[in-house]
Amino acid sequence: MLVRYCSPSLWSSAGAAAPAVLASASSPTSPPPHSSSPPPRPGRRTMDAATGAGSRRVRIAVVGDVHNDWALEEDSKALQFLQPDLVLFTGDYGNENVELVQSISDLQFPKAAILGNHDCWNTYQFSEKKVDGVRLQLGSLGEQHVGYKCLDFPTIKLSVVGGRPFSCGGDSYGVNDMAGSAKKIYDAAARAPVEHFVILLAHNGPTGLGSRIDDICGRDWVPGGGDHGDPDLERAISDIQRETRVSIPLVVFGHMHKSLAYGRGLRKMIAFGANNTIYLNGAVVPRVKYAQPIRATIPSAEHNQLEESGVAAPTLHAFTIIELLEGRVEKISEVWVLVDGTRTELEEEIILYKLPREHIYNNRLAKFGLESRQNKDMRLEQDEQLARAIQESWNVEASPRDSANGGITYHPPRENGTANGGNTYQPLSFMLSSGFRICAGCHREIGYGRFLSCMGAVWHPECFRCHDCSQPIYDSEFSMSGSHPYHKNCYKERFNPKCDVCKNFPRDSKFVLLDDGRKLCLECLDSAVMDTRECQPLYLEIQAFYEGLNMKVKQQVPLLLVERQALNEAMDGEKAGHHHLSETRGLCLSEEQTVSTILRRPRMRGNRIMEMITEPYSLTRRCEVTAILILYGLPRLLTGSILAHEMMHAWLRLQGYPRLSPDVEEGICQVLAHMWIESEIMAGSSSNVASTSSASSTSTSSKKKERSQFEQKLGDFFKHQIESDTSMAYGDGFRAGHRAVLRYGLKSTLEHIRLTGTLPF
Repeated sequence: MLVRYCSPSLWSSAGAAAPAVLASASSPTSPPPHSSSPPPRPGRRTMDAATGAGSRRVRIAVVGDVHNDWALEEDSKALQFLQPDLVLFTGDYGNENVELVQSISDLQFPKAAILGNHDCWNTYQFSEKKVDGVRLQLGSLGEQHVGYKCLDFPTIKLSVVGGRPFSCGGDSYGVNDMAGSAKKIYDAAARAPVEHFVILLAHNGPTGLGSRIDDICGRDWVPGGGDHGDPDLERAISDIQRETRVSIPLVVFGHMHKSLAYGRGLRKMIAFGANNTIYLNGAVVPRVKYAQPIRATIPSAEHNQLEESGVAAPTLHAFTIIELLEGRVEKISEVWVLVDGTRTELEEEIILYKLPREHIYNNRLAKFGLESRQNKDMRLEQDEQLARAIQESWNVEASPRDSANGGITYHPPRENGTANGGNTYQPLSFMLSSGFRICAGCHREIGYGRFLSCMGAVWHPECFRCHDCSQPIYDSEFSMSGSHPYHKNCYKERFNPKCDVCKNFPRDSKFVLLDDGRKLCLECLDSAVMDTRECQPLYLEIQAFYEGLNMKVKQQVPLLLVERQALNEAMDGEKAGHHHLSETRGLCLSEEQTVSTILRRPRMRGNRIMEMITEPYSLTRRCEVTAILILYGLPRLLTGSILAHEMMHAWLRLQGYPRLSPDVEEGICQVLAHMWIESEIMAGSSSNVASTSSASSTSTSSKKKERSQFEQKLGDFFKHQIESDTSMAYGDGFRAGHRAVLRYGLKSTLEHIRLTGTLPF
């Protein structure tokens, strides 16, 4: 057995109960018969002997995103070995896997759970009066589901407060009022008993914890990353910490898996915030792995008997274990527990965080009103530093403004009339006894200790907060707008223009503003398709692509590039209710109506469109399809993928396919869009290798002979957007359709859809 790092003391500290488990695991006994009911939970260990009378040590086991990896019997054995006081579940048990959630509710441990986005995968609109998968899951969990609620555990002096359930993270909120959602979390925390410390349990983490791809809530599937946290959770935490005395040592969530997209490494699973709050991502996915049986302790004949009897294969189960003492996190570990028949043992422990020993010692001394010698020496040294700093301040001639602030103020360095050449400032930090100073944030006396001097005022470090996210600014630099300070990243997200296509910040803030408010960076603008005539060569390419698949669209269907308003009006004019994303960029029409199409490329002045030339176009119904509309101003590759998607809608209708469910129709249309994008990526790669080859066919007439490196990256980005879509119709439908086409081929898949209206499994 290979063990990277194991700390036996962590598990042997369980007192009398742990040795009993280990002893039973080491003795060769026959396996128990299979049973659907969980094994009984052993009694909780006694910790007073180890930590002193009255100490409250709490062990919590976190089960990250399950995604169907849960077996009640095996996981119960693993938890019996770990001996937690409480088990937390972060959601995403399966795509509305009601049976699995019922199994979790049968677990014989104190627990709290929240539902994730996969747990409402097929339910578009939740209703308390309608029995569906969501309702059945909520019924199974009962009070153990903590979404927007507070669940108290008096024996361990702890309350679990739930965040917003079903969260997808990022811009997919699922609620109309983010402030109202934050208020619900705040109100739930306020209901916790005064003597309890609070753990926040959410499916997705808060914003403000970083935007790099490997940050705890960072987007790992898009170029440049981005913060994919929940803003309502961040606001709730900030309000709770600022306005109440509720202690939040830990915020637990999942959703953002540990393994990054494209195999680019591992995510940071721990982050640290204000007021000693630790943020923990428990989404170790997959959380169950198959292991080789331990043949050294099981005779081969007996092992063969076990296999023939149907006993489950040995498995490794992942948990994240948190140790708390007196409401403070001491240790966090990712552990893998081996379950092999009657044998249960720790296979691997990865320590994510450990409180320094001196902090633990000082906490215990402080409980009895004592102070360590080290702290006394440090305090004396700080007193000496204070005296020297005061003496030095007397020797410095203060300006009139300095005198008004007690001799210390903040002067941003100037370069060409601006601070640091832009809006970046550096606060000055002091360790001084103020005598009498009032914090500009909380309006209370600062007293002895470290404080900041900036913006003509003094602040407690925790009171100097970003105007956007309300979190303290602990960075060495900050940005300003007007009289408000911002984290540099918050300022960038709020004030710097971001391209609406590639989601990157344009270099040197150069971008084009379209008439509907969309922003395009110059790289995306370089290949943008801006009018109907300009799009016709691309339309011919898509037609040739379909003809190459033996799926020629024989009816001539008009293709029109339109503004967003015209697209929305045309969508409203369709009698048949089709499934669309929140932002519609293409439409296949079946009704007669008049559409305003873009006649010529818009005229621009600076970075704005000054004149849009359009003309009305009357659609006549000669067949099941009257026109295909595409939003103007999108890069060629994105325009082409949308066109390939809408062309598939047209092909299905013209071929007489029956009315299909959204996941089947949108899914197979996304498959065709994905196939076209893949063909373009491959063609672009080959054209870069052999850029001197001539473009002799229609399918290459509108392409550049050599595609830019940026456009190649855009192709990968658009392809991954299709693959990672989280919506049921477009995302889940695509993945099901893609699997079917890979397994059975496109022709057989389409024939199965025609006959059954479903995708083949």
